Amino acid sequence: MKKVLVISGITASGKSSAARRFAQKCGAEIVSCDSTKVYRHYDVGTNKPTKLHRSVLKHHLVDFVTPGSVQYSAGEFFDDAQVALTDIYRRKSSAVVVGGTWMYLRFLLYGKPSTGKVDPQARELVSHVLDLCKPDWGYASSLLEVVDPGAAQMVARNNWSRLSRYLEIFFHSGTTVSDHGRLGGSPGGDGLLGYGEYDFRPIFLVAPTAETWKRIDNRCRSMLRDNGIIEEVAFLLENNLIPDGFAVSRSVGYAETKEVLLKFARGVEQTRKRPAVVHYVEQMVYNNRKLARKQLKVFKQEPDFVWVDTVDAQILDETLVHLFQCSREDFDAYRNAREEMFLKERTLTRDREAMKMVKPRKYSETILDKFFMRDVQRRIETLAERVRKKLNITRNESGASTKRQSQYNANNLFPSNERHADCRVSGRWLSA
Repeated sequence: MKKVLVISGITASGKSSAARRFAQKCGAEIVSCDSTKVYRHYDVGTNKPTKLHRSVLKHHLVDFVTPGSVQYSAGEFFDDAQVALTDIYRRKSSAVVVGGTWMYLRFLLYGKPSTGKVDPQARELVSHVLDLCKPDWGYASSLLEVVDPGAAQMVARNNWSRLSRYLEIFFHSGTTVSDHGRLGGSPGGDGLLGYGEYDFRPIFLVAPTAETWKRIDNRCRSMLRDNGIIEEVAFLLENNLIPDGFAVSRSVGYAETKEVLLKFARGVEQTRKRPAVVHYVEQMVYNNRKLARKQLKVFKQEPDFVWVDTVDAQILDETLVHLFQCSREDFDAYRNAREEMFLKERTLTRDREAMKMVKPRKYSETILDKFFMRDVQRRIETLAERVRKKLNITRNESGASTKRQSQYNANNLFPSNERHADCRVSGRWLSA
């Protein structure tokens, strides 16, 4: 069987860089397993490999779908991934799959369920029903609970696209997701090792919680300051490439940036007595941390992944090469080793302790720096005005801007009556 290394992990765990180092060392090609990297024009927020990276290493399933009326599905990913893997091994090369989209990984590792394509009539019916239910999530989810209680428990709150998909399957075929087996096959059964001709070696990268938070902070700052996510979302808005119904438009980074640009375009520059730009940066970091925690909880339930620590890059690279080259028996033995189980329990325990202290305003001082925030606000104001003119948005002239100017100015992004200890920089108040 043809060995395929599969590298996953929580956001900002270093999956992409680890995969690139492995590919360079072993002469492998990279297959992306990310539901956001497939779309063109979505570069900064998805941490898509640069043109330089793609010129040095061959990447598959990246930057090939134009955002439109039809979303790219997990089933389409499975088919495209099979084509990519077949092409790679036909040329006597090897592959490393990298990404954190759980559903894509399940389809790839355990096989695609035989649910088939949903006809447009079923999709239109479900869309109409859910539109009537919104925004009452409890009532909408009860519809799925009636026909498929098992699947209803696996749908996260306010995940309308997943709820819609499961109801579409029922109305289309008369069967439920549970009838087709556990989403994407059965771990430990005929899925992981039995289907096709590939021997998948799934790896899950983890790091100490404090290190993960630091990486997330740095990534958010880099996206805002250096890489230009504000400019990218403004371009997407102007060209109608970020529709509300698309899952990628609701992903972390894009949803917050779209919201703050539209707020400034409408003249709503303050949120809950706080500047909208401050709320925007805080929410971006906070939602990234929530995403990391959610991914950790999801992969905790996956029995076939080997958890590997990312603290030492050299040891990580050596471990990945060893797990790829070793026999299947040695890989299983490594996965079942006590050291790996200890790593998993230690990571989850520290995560629970750290998340108790996470609040929207409690972030490292590298993010809430007043000079950095001043630059972010200036760019948002400029781009929001451009978006307003392009989309013909009516600006709210009810006095919100006047109220804002009376409470803070360009040199003071925090209201004068708000002096909380979480907004210090080098021991001094930001409002000082």
